[in-house]
Amino acid sequence: MNCNGWKMTDVSISFDTEGKIRVLEQEKYEKTLNLRDECAGFSDKVKDFTESVQLFVQVLDSQAKHIEKEKLRAIGQRNLVDDEVETRKQKEKKQLTLIREREAELERYVVQVQSLEKVRAEQIALIEKLSSNEA
Repeated sequence: MNCNGWKMTDVSISFDTEGKIRVLEQEKYEKTLNLRDECAGFSDKVKDFTESVQLFVQVLDSQAKHIEKEKLRAIGQRNLVDDEVETRKQKEKKQLTLIREREAELERYVVQVQSLEKVRAEQIALIEKLSSNEA
């Protein structure tokens, strides 16, 4: 007979060990079951791998965020150090300017004291000269 272009000899009907009717031969049926089990195992492995990759990506993202945060903190610290160096240079210049001003002021006072001592010495000499003339 011919059913939809197949010959009846192409179809093989058999009984398995449990007495069930099978269209496939027992050997082909067992291979099909083994293939199904292997595919399920492979699918489970792919699922586990996908979960591992997702976890790994999450860990990497977390580490990347932490590294970026620390990088920004380090840049901030470096900027503070650079600012502190500049601030210290400015303070040093101000202190040197103040020292020069004070040294100039001291020099003026020394000259003024010397001038006053000279005037005092002249006045003492004049007083002594006038005192000795009256005597």
